[in-house]
Amino acid sequence: GKAKGDVAQHADVTYRFGQVEVKQPRIDWSAACGNIGSAAAHFAILSGIFDTQGKENHNNVQVRVWDLNTQKLFHAQVPVRNGEPEIFGDAVIPGVPGSGARIEVQYKEPGGTAGRGLLPTGKRSEEIGGVTCSVVDSSLVCVFVKAEEVDLGGHRLESILAPELDAMPDAMALLERIRREAAVRAGIASSAD
Repeated sequence: GKAKGDVAQHADVTYRFGQVEVKQPRIDWSAACGNIGSAAAHFAILSGIFDTQGKENHNNVQVRVWDLNTQKLFHAQVPVRNGEPEIFGDAVIPGVPGSGARIEVQYKEPGGTAGRGLLPTGKRSEEIGGVTCSVVDSSLVCVFVKAEEVDLGGHRLESILAPELDAMPDAMALLERIRREAAVRAGIASSAD
């Protein structure tokens, strides 16, 4: 829908993302998703919420989207033809079948979606579970680990596929402990349980 209040002066549309949990009947409204966010801009044009007339620039239209979950503004460059969003193109996203029109998304000030800035623990690097980590909040709180400090049975992290990593219970348990502790340190969980 259209943005309301103070946001209206900066955004063309508002967007809210819900991550449906697999094992529990719950929806997480706190996260963001760039892929679905770009689809929100595409839908805004397709449904007529956003009028492209007079706004095309080299066959692209910029849609300013307010992400309700993160309280962040992003700009989506949507390819259009004759006022309609393009669907077909050669853009590919790893893990997603097929190709489509390329929609560029630019978060204007992505840091601090959980309310504690780009580095929510206040540190560039820290040790969690014996592993050097960086906890970063840039549109979504993420934990970056020093891969060589995680025992992967002699494999390099970049060469391991998800099913192989899932089959390494010790590594998965360590990564889960790191994830939980990082959530506490970042202020998005009250305990590691």
